[in-house]
Amino acid sequence: MCDILLVEDNRIFRETLYESLVARYPAAKIEAVETGEAALDVTSGDPPKTVLLDISLPGISGLEVAEKMRSRNVPATIVILTGNDYPEYQEAARDRGVEFFISKNTARLDEILSLAGILIGSETPLDRLTEKYRLSPSD
Repeated sequence: MCDILLVEDNRIFRETLYESLVARYPAAKIEAVETGEAALDVTSGDPPKTVLLDISLPGISGLEVAEKMRSRNVPATIVILTGNDYPEYQEAARDRGVEFFISKNTARLDEILSLAGILIGSETPLDRLTEKYRLSPSD
């Protein structure tokens, strides 16, 4: 089982975030893949604690990945990490059981790293940070 599964098709962003996660959490097991299909393969075995998931992926979208993970009862915390930060995407993510939604357009790298660390138990929870990115339940 890995602690963090990073699902991102942009090679530069994926490598930068992966290297930053590894540097900040050297004891954590971190895996990075570039497609939704690869993410589903990884989560079909021993699921990760946290999934950082882009929406725009080749093949199946991150929203479809989240939906399939939830239909298979994958217990990982899912964090959408995307440049598609429109309200309709946030609503679609919430409807698919996603707990957190982070915009690549506005979030700082240290916030992404801190939230990932909180979700895997490597950092002390910060209410301000978790509430900033938490999706509220649907009505």
